[in-house]
Amino acid sequence: NSRIVRFCSFQEAAGIVLTYWLGLLPFIRLTPGAFEVPMPGVVFRKSGENLDWKLKIILYLAERALNNKSMFAHLQRRGIPVYVWILNNEEEFEYAFKKIGVTGVMTDYPTHLQKYLKSNKHEFLLE
Repeated sequence: NSRIVRFCSFQEAAGIVLTYWLGLLPFIRLTPGAFEVPMPGVVFRKSGENLDWKLKIILYLAERALNNKSMFAHLQRRGIPVYVWILNNEEEFEYAFKKIGVTGVMTDYPTHLQKYLKSNKHEFLLE
């Protein structure tokens, strides 16, 4: 059903990220209804000391490639909402909404997110 909004597949997300970094994203047709990616930096910040240096580098590069404010703004201007996962505390919500400008987040703790949204008076929050 073409009226159902769908997230992009792994291949589509990889293609979007690659074409963004090559400077070609404005010239490609985008079909997904929403862009959804993880936030590798959350893993890095939670267990940074216990990770192998190679994995730290991979997570750092993945964070820079996937969670880019400019790319997110471009997608949103083209009508594609941007969601990141899985964020579970106020610091992570703050980073996602204010630093990289996502449309929404996925969380294991919806009541924490609801409290954050209400306390920060996000205009899209419905009562």
